[in-house]
Amino acid sequence: MPIPNDRAGGAYLRFLGACRAYWAEPLFQALRREVDAAAARNPALRVSGPAFDAFLAGLATHQYFGWFERHLQRMKYSGRWGIAATLEQRRASLLATLDAPLPEAMLMLDPDFEPPAYYREFDIHQHPGGLDGDELAGFVYREAVGYGIVGKPQLHERFATLAMRDRQAGRIADLGCGFGRAAFAFARAAPAASVDGIDASAACLRLAAQSTPASLAPSIRFRQADAAATGLPAASYDVVTSTMLLHEMPEDAVLRLIDESARLLVPGARRSISISSPRRTPCCARCSPATRGATTSRSCSTTAASTRRRPTRVPAFATCGSRTSRKRTARSTIPRAPGGCRGR
Repeated sequence: MPIPNDRAGGAYLRFLGACRAYWAEPLFQALRREVDAAAARNPALRVSGPAFDAFLAGLATHQYFGWFERHLQRMKYSGRWGIAATLEQRRASLLATLDAPLPEAMLMLDPDFEPPAYYREFDIHQHPGGLDGDELAGFVYREAVGYGIVGKPQLHERFATLAMRDRQAGRIADLGCGFGRAAFAFARAAPAASVDGIDASAACLRLAAQSTPASLAPSIRFRQADAAATGLPAASYDVVTSTMLLHEMPEDAVLRLIDESARLLVPGARRSISISSPRRTPCCARCSPATRGATTSRSCSTTAASTRRRPTRVPAFATCGSRTSRKRTARSTIPRAPGGCRGR
């Protein structure tokens, strides 16, 4: 996060960091011990379901954990020393960087684009105004994830390397590309391929284009579109990927995105998804039999990168014909706290 110049602002962010460390480690471990102990006594609590949800709802430690998750996220973005306020002080200089010349056709924004309704119904991550509410939104988002799992380049590099380790690709589509980190990783992992980053946020796309390393610029383009309805030609990509996207979307939008990714794939192509362990994985219902379907001509390779607070639903992806690769999973069955932030 950007550290304010004033002493009080720096103290605020250090306090916030210390609170997050307590929430992520001692408090989470205490919650995990309580849940695991209860599950050992009651087999009904060993899997997610009504009994498990009811148990969590009455667990004081879980309510405490959820309160921390929700309000620490709000404090990170909003308030006098939050990310949004800190970057606002640099608005002119930051916006100037977005106006630098770009290679022809690297950035394609749609002035008439209307995002899906859910995109504006709530502030994703508790980001004030959401990802299309302000020209600085891309910078705010990049700073916000800078110290989390999504902010670590290793996540994207490992995911791209894993997805491409046994495959050659001419064209790759990155759905929900944000400020470009995954698109860059796939361009490095498949240097002979062209990569199209798709996102609804013009602010994120402008930042992605301006942040593209010079060595990758010839092979990357960014386009504004709904990831679930891209308008791109059918059967035109060898790999369709998304990173930490599905958990941001309502279930019906997830299903549409899975259909869209199948439409974009050429026969025998690959769909690679890195997820933040969503509560449901409707992917399994959508991939079979139709999109798994056409029958063995399309394959779905799903890489699950789980958070510590919710289990990955790897078996659900497997039932839809996906080949799954587990990077890191949690043994506990603790889901995200009620009212917690929805964020990458």
